[in-house]
Amino acid sequence: MMDFNELQEHLRDTQAALGQVRGALSEDPDSVSNSIIAASLRKRQLRLEQEFSEALDDIGIDICRYRMFGNWRNISVSSFATSLNNFQLLFTSVYDAIKTDIPKMRARISPEIRTESALNVGYTFPGSLGVVLTLPNQRLLFGESDMDSAMQQIFDMAKSADSQTILEFSRNLGPACVRAMYKWADGNVQSDLNIQIDWQRRNKVRLSLTSETSEFEHLSRIISETSDEVVTDVELIGILVGADVRSGTFHFDLGTDGEIRGELNDTISESQVVELPRRYRAIITKKESIRYSTEEENISYRLERLESM
Repeated sequence: MMDFNELQEHLRDTQAALGQVRGALSEDPDSVSNSIIAASLRKRQLRLEQEFSEALDDIGIDICRYRMFGNWRNISVSSFATSLNNFQLLFTSVYDAIKTDIPKMRARISPEIRTESALNVGYTFPGSLGVVLTLPNQRLLFGESDMDSAMQQIFDMAKSADSQTILEFSRNLGPACVRAMYKWADGNVQSDLNIQIDWQRRNKVRLSLTSETSEFEHLSRIISETSDEVVTDVELIGILVGADVRSGTFHFDLGTDGEIRGELNDTISESQVVELPRRYRAIITKKESIRYSTEEENISYRLERLESM
């Protein structure tokens, strides 16, 4: 068997030759010689693909076949690149949330995670418009790797039926992952793309997803209709520089960390006097309202308690 680089080169050459022959056949469908050549090249392609998959498995690399179908002759370079780029962002975000076991609030990706989850181009394939992507993946005796879990979560989220399901994914994986899913789905709708993805190892498809434009449109719609509210209590140290009991508002200076303004509960009133300006330890409720489709966030604060320093 040829090594990985040789197989990759032969596959690309075979694909190019097959594309030329198919082009000739489209002009002369009755050409016997071109039909024979096309059949021979196709047979060679299938053999090389099998050897390529086996060679990758030997060095711990899995394959992701990403196929766009439908009216593929009208797919622009921008649409093709955008769909792949959005899928990469989605995969990286979900992988990050699973590996760190921390729901992602923001789409900030560490260089380490970005490198680990980078999908590399193996070769393209005909029949519509597709590309074989490769990715190193752990071989475990039991259970799934983080890569496998990330792909499974993506496929499951892509088939979400309602807003409640989206909320569950958001709470498990984080709003950033849902936003990435929306961006991928909506981009495919705008480009009128149907997508098929096969996650495979050594010629065996382990996970598969097929989503047509209508399904992406449904997914985009329920995500756009979904929002979530995250409430957390935070402890901050700073200087209380303003408080208005009539309007029920406060102003807290955090120094180099900026400042926050918000509403008072009954912390400050005519019977509970505080000094201004003065340094305090403040217990504050932070409320974040997130709309996944637009990435708009509304953050509000409520002062619950003050402790003198």
